[in-house]
Amino acid sequence: MATVRRICVSILAVSLLLMSSCNAQTCPTTCECTNTFVFCTAKQLTSVPTGIPTDTVRLFLENNQIQTLTPTPFLNLGLLEWLTLTNNPIDTILPNTFLKLENLTNLYLTENNLTAIAANTFRGMVKLTELHLYRNQIGSLVQGSFSGIASVQELYLYENAITTLGDFLFDDLRSLTKLYLQDNLINGITSNAFVGLTSLTELRLENNLLRTVPTALRELSALQGLYLSGNKLVRITENAFPGLTSLTILTLFDNELEIIDTNGFSGLSGLQDLELQNNQIVALGDFSLNGMTSLQTLNLAANNITSVGQYAFSSLAAVQEIDLSNNTITEMPYTVLKQLLQLNTLRLRFNSLKTLPIEGFEVLGAIPSLEMTNNPWECDCSMQAASLWLRLNTASTIKNQIVCAAPENLQGRVLDDVVLERLLCTEPTVVFSGDDVLPGPGRALSLQCTAEGFPVPELTVTTARGENVTVETSTQDVTLRRDGAVVVTNVSAEDAGTYVCMASNAAGFAFAAWHVAANVSNDTTSTTCASGASGDAVVLTVTEFTLIIIASFLSALLISALVFCICRVNKPRSSSGSRHRSTVNNSRGRKPSPGSAELPQNTYMRSYPLTTTLPAPAIHTDHVGAPPVTSKADAANSSDTGSLDHPSMRGSQIINYHTHSNPAYHSDYFDSLDSRRAFKPIAVNGLQYGNQPLVGSTMRLSDAGDPQNSYLATHV
Repeated sequence: MATVRRICVSILAVSLLLMSSCNAQTCPTTCECTNTFVFCTAKQLTSVPTGIPTDTVRLFLENNQIQTLTPTPFLNLGLLEWLTLTNNPIDTILPNTFLKLENLTNLYLTENNLTAIAANTFRGMVKLTELHLYRNQIGSLVQGSFSGIASVQELYLYENAITTLGDFLFDDLRSLTKLYLQDNLINGITSNAFVGLTSLTELRLENNLLRTVPTALRELSALQGLYLSGNKLVRITENAFPGLTSLTILTLFDNELEIIDTNGFSGLSGLQDLELQNNQIVALGDFSLNGMTSLQTLNLAANNITSVGQYAFSSLAAVQEIDLSNNTITEMPYTVLKQLLQLNTLRLRFNSLKTLPIEGFEVLGAIPSLEMTNNPWECDCSMQAASLWLRLNTASTIKNQIVCAAPENLQGRVLDDVVLERLLCTEPTVVFSGDDVLPGPGRALSLQCTAEGFPVPELTVTTARGENVTVETSTQDVTLRRDGAVVVTNVSAEDAGTYVCMASNAAGFAFAAWHVAANVSNDTTSTTCASGASGDAVVLTVTEFTLIIIASFLSALLISALVFCICRVNKPRSSSGSRHRSTVNNSRGRKPSPGSAELPQNTYMRSYPLTTTLPAPAIHTDHVGAPPVTSKADAANSSDTGSLDHPSMRGSQIINYHTHSNPAYHSDYFDSLDSRRAFKPIAVNGLQYGNQPLVGSTMRLSDAGDPQNSYLATHV
């Protein structure tokens, strides 16, 4: 019996040995097996081969012709950790295909033809940490597409055709740290799309079609890197990134951003790198960058920025590098830059900086790495102090970076090499011309204000309505272009009258005026008026109708004149005699002469300083060699230009006048300067006035007693 037992044991041992040997040797004929690695790469396989050793740890099936994945080949591969199926035409994955792959950690399904991921597709792979699905044609993801793989840490879905991310799509991926969704067609992300991603540290959404910052980002409290470049974002609204206190990198370059609202980045207290280059941002408001107290690098290159708010960088206490190159910035907030103690690199190349005040030199000269070449520097009188500063600070980083672009005789010269005597300014001259008569309905009024001087003068145009327009404040109805062209659209009768163009630069200012007459039509088209008595119509031509209107106006004027004369007769006389007055040529038939050498009639005033004690009202001349004008009679018979001291002028005490030999004109216009009249100030150069205008400002006075007349006043 013992012998039989020994024989049985020996037979069993040999059988087991043979079976073990067979298993170790089994390998599909089209594959290569090395230890626990099986290579079936580029074998023209149309399906996953059977008979793969059960102890296989890594299986490589890339570059074949497999189209459908089924569960059968994977049923006995419970030890498999790595499966590569890259570059096949796979378009179908049957349910439970991966159910038995409980030890799989890496799955590569890249560069296939998958168009959708059904729910529970990856169920069973409880240890999966990396899922690679990039470069497919996936357009549809549903809730449950990623259920059953809670251990996944990295999910790669880039270069697909995904259009939307729905609610709770990634709810099971509590361990996910990296989510790559770049280069898709995503144009919508629902508010709960990222619920459950409490461990996510990196989210890539660049090169999609997003137009707004997704509100779903609020769920990503652990997020450190957010990549939104290459989308269609147009605005950063207030508090656009709530809850992202761990964020350190934010890329927004290559979007269509135009506006950053105040506190747009509020709450990003941990952000260190912000990239906003290659957008269409036009301005940086005072607090648009507020809240980023840890920011170290700010890139705003290649935008359309023209202005930087005085406090735009005030909260960036830790910033080390600011790139503002390739914009159209004309002025920098040097005072705030001085407070950025950590700033060591500032790039201002290729902007529109023309002049640099002395405080700018002191601030910029202390920055170790400064780039400010390729700006249109104007080497004029305003740069004299800067030139002296450069001579005293020979080691400054600014040295040799300011190359003159103007005037022409200094082009290409380094400011440091130009002698002070050549840094000059010239006073502006201005010529104003255009349409003589207001155009008809549907047409535009065109004027041209041509100014010369150095530096190039800035223009302000005052319309017949009293509106003040600059290049920056042009409206839909009134446009002032940089070349001085003025276009008034949607014209009406109120647009007839005098237009004034003011040109100013560092050397002074000049005015020119142009009068546009009302459009009086000679058309004889009939006008029909209804007759209430008979029900018939009374037909009048336009000419007849116009004559009736003129007759009515003359009658009203005659009545007003009679009332005025009665009031004058009854007015008590002053013991000192009649009040001194002056007259101005008010002829409507004569246009003001353009240019600045001689100021136009009826349009220019200048005043004493507001603190000056005014003399008693008296008329006197300012014209060299002309006799003094001491009375109304003298003024009426004079043809000289003079000025009037008169306390009745509110905010201005001296008015230039041009007299005329017609006493009737002078009598009429003289009364418009009477103290009983009110002169309403209207700003010309954009300054606001209270009861008194500001010293150094320019204003237009509108005569309440004679609304057809208005005057310009300059306070010196």
